[in-house]
Amino acid sequence: MNSNITHFLDFPENNKLYTEMSRKSVDLLFNIEMLYKNKNRLDFVYHEPDNFILECNNLIRNAIFLVEKANKSKTKYPWLKEFIDDFKQKYQNEFLLLKKIRDNSMHQEFLISEGTIEFGLFRIMSPIDYKLKIGMVDIKEEKNIDPQYLYSSTTSFFHKILFLHQYMFMDIKHIALNECLGVTRRWLCRIKYNDNNKKSKTEDIDIYDCISKFTSNLIVGISNAFKNEYSIDEEKIYFCHYPNKYNNINTILEIDFYPDFFCKQWVGNIKPLNLKFNYEHWVHEQYIERNNAYMKLVDNLPDDRGQLLEMMESYTDIQIEDFKEQDEYNRYTSFITFPHYYIKSILTIDTIFEIDFSLLLNLQTIGLKYIQEIDVKFDNVSDENINKYLQVLGIEIKKLHQNILDVFDSEDENRNK
Repeated sequence: MNSNITHFLDFPENNKLYTEMSRKSVDLLFNIEMLYKNKNRLDFVYHEPDNFILECNNLIRNAIFLVEKANKSKTKYPWLKEFIDDFKQKYQNEFLLLKKIRDNSMHQEFLISEGTIEFGLFRIMSPIDYKLKIGMVDIKEEKNIDPQYLYSSTTSFFHKILFLHQYMFMDIKHIALNECLGVTRRWLCRIKYNDNNKKSKTEDIDIYDCISKFTSNLIVGISNAFKNEYSIDEEKIYFCHYPNKYNNINTILEIDFYPDFFCKQWVGNIKPLNLKFNYEHWVHEQYIERNNAYMKLVDNLPDDRGQLLEMMESYTDIQIEDFKEQDEYNRYTSFITFPHYYIKSILTIDTIFEIDFSLLLNLQTIGLKYIQEIDVKFDNVSDENINKYLQVLGIEIKKLHQNILDVFDSEDENRNK
C-alpha cells in the first residue's frame, strides 16, 4: 500500500505505537483507522435512522473484512494471524452473527434494525454517563413503536414525546442541578445464523452495542498485539465503546438543544454532551472564531511602513512575558500565521515583487507549527518552551524585516534619482 496515505491518517500523530505501525504495517494501520472512523460516523448518526442503517451495514462489512484479511496474514504478519485466531475463538458467537449480517447485506438486503425509545428525567452523572430517574421505557423490548417515531430522527419528535414530562414533572427554570429531560433510543434486531456446529440459532441483540464492542475489541487487540510484537512502550490505544447504559451517544438531553439556557440556569459554561450536538457546537464556535479572527486581522493591519517596521522590530526578540494584553498576543499570532497580509498592506505594485517570498513562506510555516504545538496547548506549556519557539520565529522575522528594509531603501533611492 502507498505509504503516502499516512498524510491523511491521524493515529500516528504523537503516538509511538501507530507511528511504528505506519512504517512496518501501513496497510494494517489504514484498515484499523478507517474502521475507527467508520465507528465514529455511526456514533454521529445514531439518532438518524436512515444514516444509522447505512453506516451500521458499512461498519459490519468493514469489521468482518478486517478479520478475514488478518486471517490470511500468516506469512506477512504471523503475530497478527496468531491474534486473530484467539480473537475469533473468544468472540466466536459475535463473529458468526455479524458475518451473517454482512453476507445478507452484500447478497440479499440491508440490515434494517427495529428498536426501542425511552424518555423521561435524567440525572447527569458525568459527561458520558446518565441515569434515568423517572420516565417511560419499553421494558419488555417488544419493539412495537409507531414507525413515525422509530424511523424518524430523534430531533424531529424530541419535544413531542416529552410533552407529559414537560407539563407535569419539570419546573420551567430547571432548578435541579444536572437534571433535565431526555430521549434514549436503542437499535434491536433478531438474527438467524448458524453457529460453529452448523446449528441454526436465533438471537435478539442490540446491534449497536454488539458491533461497537466487536469493533473496539478488534482495534485494541490488534494494537496490543503489534505493541507486544515490537516491544513498544505506548499507553494510548484507540478504543470506541462506551459501556454506560445511558450515554452521550444513545441519549439526547435538553442541554444538547439549549446549552445557553442551562448556562444561565446552572451558572456555568454548559456545552452539549451528545456527540453530534457537541461537534456541531464546536463547528459553530470555530466558524465564529474564524470570522472574528479574520476581522481582527484586517483591523490590525499597519497604517504605514513605519508602523509595520516598528512592529516587526519588536517581534524579533520578544518573549512571552512581554505581552501585557491578550490583544497584543493575538496580533502577534495573526502576524506569524498571515505575514503576507501585513506585508502586502503597505507595499506598492512596484515593491511587492521585490520581497523574498520564501521568507514569508518560512515564517508562516513555523508560525502555523507554533499554533499547533504551543498555542492550542498554551496552559500546559512552560514559558521556557514558549520562548524557545518565539526565538526561532524571531530569527525568521528578523530576516524578513531586513529584506523589507532593503526593498524600501532601494525604492527611496530610485524615487530620489
